[in-house]
Amino acid sequence: MKKLFTGMFVLPICLVLPARADIRQCYPMYGANLGSCHDSYDNMVDWRFMCGQMNFFGLGICSTSSGSTAGEMKNDTLNKGTTEFGTWYCWCRMTSPGVSPWLYGGQQYQYYGTCLEKCSAVCREQIKTNSSFWSRMFNSVVVN
Repeated sequence: MKKLFTGMFVLPICLVLPARADIRQCYPMYGANLGSCHDSYDNMVDWRFMCGQMNFFGLGICSTSSGSTAGEMKNDTLNKGTTEFGTWYCWCRMTSPGVSPWLYGGQQYQYYGTCLEKCSAVCREQIKTNSSFWSRMFNSVVVN
């Protein structure tokens, strides 16, 4: 009953937050139950993920900057290789309603084209199935 009562008031507050408000105050509503969230699409580079009435947007890009485990954070610039061949790593970032650092998606590819085709879906899947990944991304967001 307490969760239902809290949810009745938290959701409307989160839906009307000003753009500069701290979106992390809405996180407890979804953090324990990512099963209520669903992915909407991924399109080469960008992805959208919905939790209730909230939309989260982000990018999945390929870089020669290496990562070791999914959710590893990188605050600096990612390297862009100069050739199609080599090892390409999938990196994920939330872009709206706030901006997160880059998080390693946990996948690497031998061809840039293959990485580009799959990276956005990898990010979306990590958010959907890996609560630790989502938590790290969401808790490091800087609101624009």
